[in-house]
Amino acid sequence: MDLVEEEEEEIRKKKTKKKERKEVIIPLEEEEEEIDDRKSKRKKDKKSKERKEIQELIEAQIDEGEEKEEEDIEITESMANTMFKFIYENARNKPNQTIGMDQLWNTIKGKKECKEKKINNSTIFKNVCLRLEDEGKIFVSENEEITLV
Repeated sequence: MDLVEEEEEEIRKKKTKKKERKEVIIPLEEEEEEIDDRKSKRKKDKKSKERKEIQELIEAQIDEGEEKEEEDIEITESMANTMFKFIYENARNKPNQTIGMDQLWNTIKGKKECKEKKINNSTIFKNVCLRLEDEGKIFVSENEEITLV
């Protein structure tokens, strides 16, 4: 009888040890998965940050290139005459003969005449308006409102 009890005790001890090992192994596996997940997330975050930085550099180069192109464009008399026509048509019936630059640009930016005269972006449009102001045909206020003179 003692032999049987000893064997049963031995079996129980083995089962207990096996169970304890499983309890230790499972958390370790879960912990490893968590570590892998964190590493993966860090890698993704790093790649995302790198992509964002590259995108910002590309956009800065594009902006710089557009600025250089805009600086190279000469504001011609033909451009100024076309713009003055649009300003006159859109501002003459307004109070104080005034119209906002943004409002005017949104009205004319798709017009065929603007495209033909190469008034194809807001910077060129503003430069044409500044030329008209220098010529004394319009006044551009600080809050970017155009008034016929």
